Amino acid sequence: MHNKTLTKQEVIKAIFDPEIRKEFPVIQSYLSASNLFINDSILNEIKAEIENELIESLRYFCYLYYYIMEQKNSWGDAGEQQVKVSFCRNLLDIDPDIDITEQDVNSFFIKVKTDLLNLGISKISLDELQKIFDEYSFRVLGKDFDINEVFILSDIILFAGSKLFLQGGLHGNEIQIILGNGTIQSLGEYSVIWLEKELVRSPNTIMAMAAIIGDKNIYIRKEALTAI
Repeated sequence: MHNKTLTKQEVIKAIFDPEIRKEFPVIQSYLSASNLFINDSILNEIKAEIENELIESLRYFCYLYYYIMEQKNSWGDAGEQQVKVSFCRNLLDIDPDIDITEQDVNSFFIKVKTDLLNLGISKISLDELQKIFDEYSFRVLGKDFDINEVFILSDIILFAGSKLFLQGGLHGNEIQIILGNGTIQSLGEYSVIWLEKELVRSPNTIMAMAAIIGDKNIYIRKEALTAI
C-alpha cells in the first residue's frame, strides 16, 4: 500500500535531485523503493514538458549557431559544405542514404530564412547574437543548464523516463550537440547509446562522425553509420 501520493512539484524536485538520480536509474524505481505514488498522467505530463522544452531550446540554439557561422563565414573544422549538408538533412528529415536534390537545397535555404525570421534571430545584431550564444543555456522545467552541464541534463531526461538521449559538449573550440531517439545497453562499466533517429543536432555535427565517446557513455549514430 502506498504511503503518499506525490504532487507534480514534488516529482519535479525529485527529478532534479542529484543524490536520488545517483541511486536510482529512473523515477519509477525511486517511487517504488520509497513506497511513493504518482498518477501516470502527471508523470507523462512532466516527461512531455521536459522533451518539448528541450527540443525548442536546442532548436533555437542550432539556428543561432548556424546564423553566426553564416554571418561570420566561419564554419569551423567541418567546413561550409559539410555543415550545410548536415543541417539540411536534419531540418528536412532527409535520410543519409538519399542524395540531396537541387529542390532540397532550395527548400533548405527557404526554411532557414523563414525560421530565422520567425525566431527573431535575423533581426538581432551579430554582436548581440554572439553574446547570446556565449551565454546560452538550455531551460527545462524552470532551470537553466549551460553547455558544460549537458551531462546533467542528459541524466535528468533519462531519469524522467524519456526515450530521448542527449549528447553534447565542447569538442575543441566548438560546441556539438545531438538529441535523438535511441536505446541503451550496458557494456562493462560503459553505457552504449544507440541513436536511432536524430531529432535535433548542431549544424557542425557532421555525418562522418559515427561514434562519440564521453566519460562513461558511448554514443553510436545510426544515421552516420548509414552515411559512411
